[in-house]
Formats: sequence, C-alpha cells, structure tokens
Amino acid sequence: MEVLPDAIKDKEEAWNSRASNTAIEVRDAETHLEKREKAQLLRKRAAASEYGRGKKIRVKDVKDKKLRRNLKHLEHKFRDAALKAKDAEVLHESAPGFLEAENELERTYKVKQGDIAKASSIETAQKRFDLTLDQLGPYVFDYSRTGRELLLGGQKGHVAMMDWREGKLGCELQLRETIRDVKWLHNNQYFAVAQKKYTYIYDRQGVELHCLRRHMDVTHMEFLPHHFLLATMVGCPDSAKNGMGHES
Repeated sequence: MEVLPDAIKDKEEAWNSRASNTAIEVRDAETHLEKREKAQLLRKRAAASEYGRGKKIRVKDVKDKKLRRNLKHLEHKFRDAALKAKDAEVLHESAPGFLEAENELERTYKVKQGDIAKASSIETAQKRFDLTLDQLGPYVFDYSRTGRELLLGGQKGHVAMMDWREGKLGCELQLRETIRDVKWLHNNQYFAVAQKKYTYIYDRQGVELHCLRRHMDVTHMEFLPHHFLLATMVGCPDSAKNGMGHES
C-alpha cells in the first residue's frame, strides 16, 4: 500500500494542530488555576487583616503532641471564622452616615443643620426638608431601612408615617396617650410604638396587629434586623423593675 506524501503531510498538520490546541488548553487551565489560587490567597489575607486575632502560633515549636494538635485545630477554627466573617460582608447594607469630631474637645451635638448643609454636596443639600410640629411634641422619629420613609411619634399621642422624598403622608394616628418611642421593624410594612403602658405593633395602614404585654413602660426600642428581634429598654420610675427585654 502506497501512502501519498500529501496525505502524510495532512496527518502531520492535523496532529500538530491537535497538539497545539491541547497545549493552549493546558496553558489556559494553568493560568485560570493560578488566578484562582491568587484570588483565594488575597481573600485569606484580607480576612486575616480585618477579622484575624493577631499573629499565628508557631505550632511546630510546640513539643507536646496533644497540645500541638489542639493549637493547630484552634488555628484552623480562627482562620475559618475570619473567612466566614469576610464572606458575610455581602449581607451588610450600606453604612449609615455619621458625624466625626476632628479632635477630642469638639462635640458633635453642637453642630447645626446649617453647618451640615454647607459642608454637604449640592445634591445632598437639596434633600433637606422642614417639618413644623409644635403642638403634639416633643417628637421621636425613625427612618426605614431604605431611608425613604419617615416614622414620627409625638409625646402627646400623634403618630404619622410619610415618604419624605415625595412629601406624601402614609397613615396618621392620634392614640390619645403618651408615646415614648417609635421604631420600624424588618420592612416598611410594620412598626412598633412604645405607648404609655404597653408596646404595640401596627401595619402601614395604622391597624393595630399585636400588643406586647410583657414590654411595659418602655422608653427606648431598637430593632435588630439580622436577628429579627425588637429590643426594648424599661426606664420608667413607676415600673417595678428596670431592665431590658426582647420580642421575636
């Protein structure tokens, strides 16, 4: 059987082409693996710098085998905890704004609204709005987690919620008893009101949904969104005992 030179040449070219493609695939895989390992290394370094507990223990210098094994296990636990804390950052919402004093003698409560507006950008300064509430106060307030809706509570029983960007009033209640604090819950559909004796839960239409009878004479509230808990503080002098409670 006679093999033509052209057929041999075609086979060689096909073989070289396959070998070249295989080499390119292997090179790409190695490059991808190197990038992945580099990203993992950078992730571990970032987690250790932000959430690490300090310098690692030199486990190899420990002579006792049992102690060395326990310390090695602890180091793995600390490293995994730092990585999990770093990965959980995606659950964090944007940090709220705050005032930072330039020195120890400066007090942020002395800063006026006009000073903040002058130091802010034009876009931020345009978001200012004024509310004249001089009859049923003093007022406490709370913004929803999105920052769009405002919840107001007057000490003389006035409760109102509004979309402050559009200036639209949601629900408005006159409870005819003392209000000490108001707080949005996990979304803008429900809110809590610390009234004269008990704490009540309302929906955004102002309908009473629940009465927290274990939370009496509450003065301050805070909702923990990641724990789904409403924490309350009791500080009324008429109460039998000061303390804190929570409701899930």
